[in-house]
Amino acid sequence: MVGPNGYELDDGDVVTWYHADSMESTPENTDMLVRIDVSLARPGDANHDGSVTTADAVIALQMAVRAVPPNGEADVNHDGAVTSLDSMMIMQAVAGAITI
Repeated sequence: MVGPNGYELDDGDVVTWYHADSMESTPENTDMLVRIDVSLARPGDANHDGSVTTADAVIALQMAVRAVPPNGEADVNHDGAVTSLDSMMIMQAVAGAITI
């Protein structure tokens, strides 16, 4: 817990909210359940291994040609699509030429 109304989440945490009609309500017997899986990834870390490397640029290029499903971490220019530009930007970040 961070403060009276704030929490700090870590990678892999699961947050569950549910509506309770009574003290007997649980996530298993409620009619309203929200479950959020927390995944913390860096922009450009397409394979979620914790670092941005040339492997991520290769994966982004595979995503650009639809050989593998895209993810938000590979869309480093935030245009809503993973393209060869994203792959090039990841390579530039690996080389230290830009920050993403």
